[in-house]
Amino acid sequence: MARRSSPFDPLDFDTSPYDETLRFPRRAFAWEFARRHPLAPAAYSCQDICPPITIAVAADMILVRLRRRFQLAEKLGLFFLPNPRQSARNVVPFWLPRSNLPQLAGVKHRRAARMRLFDLPGQKQILVPPFGPAHMTCSTAVYVGAFSLARDWRPLLEDAQLAVQLTTFDDFDAQLWAARDLFDAYRGDVRRRWGDRSADPERLRRALIAWDVRAAGGSHWDVAAILFGQDKVADARRSGNDSLRERARRAYAAATDLVHRKYRELI
Repeated sequence: MARRSSPFDPLDFDTSPYDETLRFPRRAFAWEFARRHPLAPAAYSCQDICPPITIAVAADMILVRLRRRFQLAEKLGLFFLPNPRQSARNVVPFWLPRSNLPQLAGVKHRRAARMRLFDLPGQKQILVPPFGPAHMTCSTAVYVGAFSLARDWRPLLEDAQLAVQLTTFDDFDAQLWAARDLFDAYRGDVRRRWGDRSADPERLRRALIAWDVRAAGGSHWDVAAILFGQDKVADARRSGNDSLRERARRAYAAATDLVHRKYRELI
């Protein structure tokens, strides 16, 4: 039986934009999968009414003020949705806190009391929602730190002290991650901890490629040709060996899980 030819040509697929994802932090990967969610375009278009207000406070600081809640964005785990056509290279999303506690007030990181907001390296974005405390992300090309700001923080005072709160008091592991994020951001450390092997950057890169190839009309064999090389796939098909196709299928299955729900585990 003759194989049906695919209209997709693997030779036309450019993998160079995916190479820099190997330097992405986990939160950046989370956005890459979340922006591919089927709800993302609708969630973004719903924000045309009363959209977020963006103010440039300084060269390395942006203030975002929300005037209402965006329910579709919240379903995806975000305060609001950036343009899903833009990659993590260009946007830093504001994720909802993992804790469902009604208030984020709690124990402050004692060493944070002497830290000035402008001392933190990287591009800073501050979100002032219509409810709860303000949130801040501090990002470089390879690092993203996410913090919740104290209730008495004043975003437009340059001499304001940065008081960082651990936002998930019901999750001890998450508290440790928040404390490490704070310490790493303050000293400019760009190294990340990838404890979960399934969240290895190379595996996530392959999953992104597999998803996009399939979305463009490619087959599992096309995914395999891009991930493992045309020659290897040609040899495998001549010999009847489906192992490379199976690896491509698993990469796509992993991408499907990450796009629809598991991207939240990367936050």
